[in-house]
Amino acid sequence: MANAIKKRLADYLDQDLFMPRELSWLSFNARVLQEAADESVPIIERLRYLGIFSNNLDEFFRVRVAEVRRLISVSSGDNRQQARELLQEIQDRVFVLQKEFDRNYARVIRGLADRKIYLINEKQLDERQAAFVQSYFTNTVLPELEPIMLGDSRKLPVLNDESLYLGIDIKSGDQYHYAVVEVPTDRLDRFVQIPKRKGRGGKVFIVLDNIMRACLPQMFRGVLTITSVKAYCFKFSRDAELELDAGITQSLIDKMERSLKQRRKAEAVRMVYD
Repeated sequence: MANAIKKRLADYLDQDLFMPRELSWLSFNARVLQEAADESVPIIERLRYLGIFSNNLDEFFRVRVAEVRRLISVSSGDNRQQARELLQEIQDRVFVLQKEFDRNYARVIRGLADRKIYLINEKQLDERQAAFVQSYFTNTVLPELEPIMLGDSRKLPVLNDESLYLGIDIKSGDQYHYAVVEVPTDRLDRFVQIPKRKGRGGKVFIVLDNIMRACLPQMFRGVLTITSVKAYCFKFSRDAELELDAGITQSLIDKMERSLKQRRKAEAVRMVYD
């Protein structure tokens, strides 16, 4: 039987003939980003392309990067060094692509504003908008939240790799407390339309995580006396490769079921935060 590591490495051992599949995939995602940068493309489509790029990159880390990391752990000698060099090149290219994504995102937000579609954050709310956000949070968002207080005596629960979280830094008097809460985008809309500013036209939106940031004291009312509180968004990607061993005692469906369950506790391969 062929060596699995050598077989996997064969697609980039001869660099004059082949490009590693991971770098080819990143080139494809760069093409998606080019569509987001093309000003001849309708602005809403450009925004969708940015979303496609981001989702693609998440999946890329779950599958492709996870596989390269496995190669590093199970190979040796030149094979391990080649896998390490490939991982470094992936990281370098992703860094460049992410910078380009940020530039295009800023351009798209300006383009939306030119068309009187505004995406604002919690610091840009006027009094009327803030009152609406507070009411929406109390009536719609708060019942969906399950904050988890962190501490030395509490084990951090397994977090979902497809979810967005807020890491919360709370100061209560002279003490600091920390918590994690999932942003419930699977149950509530990520983008929420709010009232426009008085005397101005157009449509105004705020993302769900910024609604939660605006209402952090309410989230912990009756639990802690809050002096100050800050929150930071983060998400991460887990190794999503299916492990299907060659045993004959299980059916393919049983093997896939077991492997899919293991994904929830698989090793994290990427973390993104603000």
